Amino acid sequence: VWQAASFVFYLPSIRAIVGTQPHPIWLLLAAAFPPVFVNLGHGQNGFLTAALFGLALAVLDRQPVLAGVLFGLMAFKPQFGLMIPLVLLVTFRWRSIAAAAATAAALVLASVAVFGQASWQAFVAAYKAGTPRWFPRAPHRSAPGPHYWGEAWKSETSTFMQYAALAAGVWLKDRIY
Repeated sequence: VWQAASFVFYLPSIRAIVGTQPHPIWLLLAAAFPPVFVNLGHGQNGFLTAALFGLALAVLDRQPVLAGVLFGLMAFKPQFGLMIPLVLLVTFRWRSIAAAAATAAALVLASVAVFGQASWQAFVAAYKAGTPRWFPRAPHRSAPGPHYWGEAWKSETSTFMQYAALAAGVWLKDRIY
């Protein structure tokens, strides 16, 4: 049910990306894209993530507040919580940033209202412990040795900086040249 429901949301985002007059083959290509089968096999949130991200990018220039709301709804993917705001910041998309921040804050407040503060306290405690129960096989969290965290942090920071520079270059290329 989850896969089918989020797949239905994924397809319109692909249509929004390819434009208003796409060739009919877009639907087949979007459905046959190899990560679709990986997502189906693992039961992950890839369709929802792709849909939110794709629709946000498709409407970013025309409806910046809606794009920000869609980005804010991606708060369940915290790894995007650094890159997306950075790109929005360097491209001066203040309304999108404000909408994303307000949406993410509203989601946090809604989760506290429904589940209480204990869920956030448990999340922070698990994060500080270094081995989240929900994904214990993460290599950077389960590697032995006290010095590993320092090396992993350096590597992840370096990778983030490289992707940030690449993303900023892509988004700012029209302004630079």
